[in-house]
Amino acid sequence: LNNCPTIVLSNNDGCVIARSQEAKDLGIKMGQPFFEIASLCSAKKIFVYSSNYILYGELSNRIMTIIHAYIFNSKRLEIYSIDEAFIKLSSETINDLSYLRRLIYRYTGITVSIGIGETKTLAKLANHMVKKNLISCDNDGVYYYDYNKLHSQPNARYQKLIKTADIWGIGSKWSKKLERMGVLNLNDLLCVNLNKLSRHLTLPLKRTIAELRGEECYGLQPYETPKSVGTSRSFVYPITDKYNLECALSSFVARAAEKCRCQKIAPLRIKVYICSHAHRENYQAFSFEIKLSFPSAHTNTLISAMKQGLDKIYMPNIEYKKAGIVFSDFSINNSQVNSQGDWLEQINSVSNNNKLLIEAYDKINQKFGRDSVFFAAEGVENNYLRNSNPAKSEVQRSPNYMGDWQQLPIVLCR
Repeated sequence: LNNCPTIVLSNNDGCVIARSQEAKDLGIKMGQPFFEIASLCSAKKIFVYSSNYILYGELSNRIMTIIHAYIFNSKRLEIYSIDEAFIKLSSETINDLSYLRRLIYRYTGITVSIGIGETKTLAKLANHMVKKNLISCDNDGVYYYDYNKLHSQPNARYQKLIKTADIWGIGSKWSKKLERMGVLNLNDLLCVNLNKLSRHLTLPLKRTIAELRGEECYGLQPYETPKSVGTSRSFVYPITDKYNLECALSSFVARAAEKCRCQKIAPLRIKVYICSHAHRENYQAFSFEIKLSFPSAHTNTLISAMKQGLDKIYMPNIEYKKAGIVFSDFSINNSQVNSQGDWLEQINSVSNNNKLLIEAYDKINQKFGRDSVFFAAEGVENNYLRNSNPAKSEVQRSPNYMGDWQQLPIVLCR
């Protein structure tokens, strides 16, 4: 796929959620419905893939593990998103980032770009310049944007090519406001008189400008317990009966509970919501929040709570197009949590059989692949969650080489 226009679609192949630079150059927009560009994809031979979040998560975890091993100190690593991380560099690591880049490519096959700067914003800026090929970095994908040389001849030339909307921390709304003030690009932003425009700028924007000038305003953020964990999906075709809604929501609960156990947290509250088609008349949405007796990350406990919530909001004769669950109000106990995230035995007198069940459930799925075992409440068919054309869906989705034995590539030796 190198140098080829490539896009990734959302659940059920609805709209574009990721684009290669080649696809962006063809005018494909983020969030654009696929049916609008289907003919363009055929004409321009654009590679189209269905989303595979399990694979993306596995690859992200592997990359972050490689970075963690490289810096030897988790306190100097901030995982910013699934495909971004900030590293507090030491004198030993700053000069050998090309090796880290090669290491990531060797173990994942993924090419990454690395931007270096005295602040987070400068590092993001350097990374942007590498991605857009604005500078030459001898094909090693690493660039150091030195704020002490911001006004050097090469940098001044590049700065005029970078629009304010492309700078981390400045959205399209503020970019338009800055344009009305005569600030069109990075070079203008660096030369702007802050005292003159101070009353027109927000505090976050002032901090962004300060960071561009080498003043650190945003340090590494420590890991925080998430405010919520959820799973939701739009259905391939509307669901009217309660049984199929229960199956879909049970599947969502299983996914979200797995996330909670991986993060060693347990929710006290679970919100259930269902809604009809948002773009049709008589749109209807219902939700209900349940408070558990005690925090739990056990899938069976959470499925039971979800069903109680669904009983409160389900209305017959409505075509439901989307449903989801959201966990919140988490408890955490790192000192007592085991690898499956089960600390309920210490908090409440929970059945030992239930504890062993969840441990076995996690171990089997970790060893043999997701859904090797699953709760009967999730149902067996679940066709309403899958593309109506299975053959097409399988062709468009990248195999999960890292999490499913059945999807490993087959090698023939002759």
